[in-house]
Amino acid sequence: MDLTADEILNGIVSLATTVIYAIVARLMWRRPLVGDARVASRAFGVFWGALAVLYLIVVLFIVPHALGLDDLALTVTFLYVALLLIVAAIWGLLYYLVFVYTGSARLFAPIALAYGILGVLTVYLVTWMHPIATDPALGVKYEHPLSAGGNVAFAAALILPALAAVVLYATLYFRATRLTERFRIGLVSLAFLVWFGWSMVSSLLQLQQRFPSSVGLRVVNQAFALAAPVLVLVAYRPPKGLRRRFGVHAVDETPSES
Repeated sequence: MDLTADEILNGIVSLATTVIYAIVARLMWRRPLVGDARVASRAFGVFWGALAVLYLIVVLFIVPHALGLDDLALTVTFLYVALLLIVAAIWGLLYYLVFVYTGSARLFAPIALAYGILGVLTVYLVTWMHPIATDPALGVKYEHPLSAGGNVAFAAALILPALAAVVLYATLYFRATRLTERFRIGLVSLAFLVWFGWSMVSSLLQLQQRFPSSVGLRVVNQAFALAAPVLVLVAYRPPKGLRRRFGVHAVDETPSES
């Protein structure tokens, strides 16, 4: 197996990211809640779980590439699965944030329907673009590649609704009265505002398209991708030192609605 140092490092980082995301997903899935709150928490777990699988796919995709099996059909299959995982992840995050902000489960079906349609449209879009070859830098070459505006529009459709929900969720910080709630809302809001804010800026500036082989850009992207779940994990299960200093509790110590 012929792996470059860059591929080995990318695999290690992706595997570490997978583990961290899986830990957060498990925590969200097993929170001691009931009823609609439990469903919302599990939707949040779907967000982290889907991303964990996504990064695991990145690790697995390195293997056939290292073996010289740059098969277009295999690459496109990975692409379809990855995009659908992203759509499912954003659905889970958006519903969780909307539920926490409104305290109501009435938007579960509309949000699920909207993202189900978005998933189908995403598959249609990739099929319409018509993948024609693999590319070491971009992954796939298309017969009908999206314009810069099309790429920004697609990224906005995925990110902006969740970013708006994060902003609304962040306003709960000023309405919360308990220390644990403020601590948790503050850290979770910070994690997603910085992460999604960077993703939106990166999309607007077309950084990935302009610098497809940039190691620095990859490092920055990975740093944000790792920092976000770590902050969320600290928010929901803070270390003992932070618990004593700020007077906060972990989710498995006291019931919480946020």
